[in-house]
Amino acid sequence: MALKFPPFEYKYLLVLLLMGLLAWATPRLVYGPEVPVVLVRQADLVRSLVASGRVVSPHRVEIGVQMTAQVAAVPVAEGDQVKAGQVLMVLVSNETRAALNQALHAQAQAQIRWQQMSQLQTPVAQEVQLQAELNLANAKRNVERNSLLFGQGFISEAAKEDAERALQLSQSQQQTAQHQLNSVQDGGSERAAAHAAWMTAQAAAQSAQARLAYTQVTAPMAGTLIARSVDPLRGSVEVKLNVSTPPDYLRQDMTVSVDMEVERRNNVLLIPMTAVHELPSLHPWVHLVRDGRVVRQSLVLGMSSAGVVQVVSGLRQGEQVVSPANPELSEQALVRPSAVGDKL
Repeated sequence: MALKFPPFEYKYLLVLLLMGLLAWATPRLVYGPEVPVVLVRQADLVRSLVASGRVVSPHRVEIGVQMTAQVAAVPVAEGDQVKAGQVLMVLVSNETRAALNQALHAQAQAQIRWQQMSQLQTPVAQEVQLQAELNLANAKRNVERNSLLFGQGFISEAAKEDAERALQLSQSQQQTAQHQLNSVQDGGSERAAAHAAWMTAQAAAQSAQARLAYTQVTAPMAGTLIARSVDPLRGSVEVKLNVSTPPDYLRQDMTVSVDMEVERRNNVLLIPMTAVHELPSLHPWVHLVRDGRVVRQSLVLGMSSAGVVQVVSGLRQGEQVVSPANPELSEQALVRPSAVGDKL
């Protein structure tokens, strides 16, 4: 029976297939399989503690109102930066403003009364007192003349008594005028009462002015208007941190995430923790690629953080470490490193 050979085209295709298979298998047979590696690099290692906290201002001022009234306007919002004296809330002020106007009118009337006493009533009282003095002097002269005429028999006793009663009336009028003058002069009772009424009206106007000022709640100092909507009772351990230059977005009682640096190592050798075999043990080790072969290398490790670990001894910067760790690799096996880089 004669043998049949495949056509020439099939022979050519078979040769190409064998050549491709040989090209794919030769590097693996000669140089070994590819393994992912990273370079040992030198960098700073920082260990931090992340905790939740809240913002507390070093100075906190609670502001209240001095009166009960309806709120007319609130020109600021919670979290706004305010200046000293800036209006935070406005109350309805119709009644207080009317009370202030009434108190100011009463003060003006009391002041006019005081000025009238100095400019008008005192001069009038002086004129009345002077006229009373003149009338008294005339009455005294009439009594003396009538007494002389009565002794000479020119007038009757009734005329003499009329002159004496006129003298008594003039004396009474003179005393009344003197008392009136004394009361309107400095130190007098009416002058003191008018001055007291003026001061009382002035105090009432100031009180009304103060009550009107209560209708505008202002900031006593520059700061941030805060809200009380966040529960301040958080966490079991309290640690106070001083923020020397706080950003503008911080608000009182705001809940924040705090990243606190607790330890730092500068310029240390680092490798990924995933590259280390038997990491929790006392004898950790890694696979290195040296001259195309796998080498087992024991390590002394230090601090770890964020997925990397410090190498105290056992490695040099730039060496190729198999990562992630592959327990199936045997020592001195041929391998081809891939994905070499300095990023961990």
